Amino acid sequence: MSEYVATLVQDVFRQVKRILRDDGILFVNIGDRIASGAGKSFKGWGKADRPAKPKDDLPTGNLLRIPDRLAAGLVNDGWVYRSEVIWEKTQASQHSPTTPAPQHEKF
Repeated sequence: MSEYVATLVQDVFRQVKRILRDDGILFVNIGDRIASGAGKSFKGWGKADRPAKPKDDLPTGNLLRIPDRLAAGLVNDGWVYRSEVIWEKTQASQHSPTTPAPQHEKF
């Protein structure tokens, strides 16, 4: 997981920051997932240098908290975290019988 976040921060968001105006703003909407074992590569991204799917560093069944880890990584890299936007999902779908359907999303 830490390699995934580090790759996003160092290889993606540092480039974003480099071209972003000093008074610019960045919104990030990144999904989360439940730990299920070793990570696998994303397919269909079109570029081989994209970060691999995060490796689980928590026991199976735990929420990985990818958005929180990315936010912390960005702050540690010099970004300013000013706000979190949360909205209600009107059509939440159940993904697993052992996990409640998400009723909101963070932006």
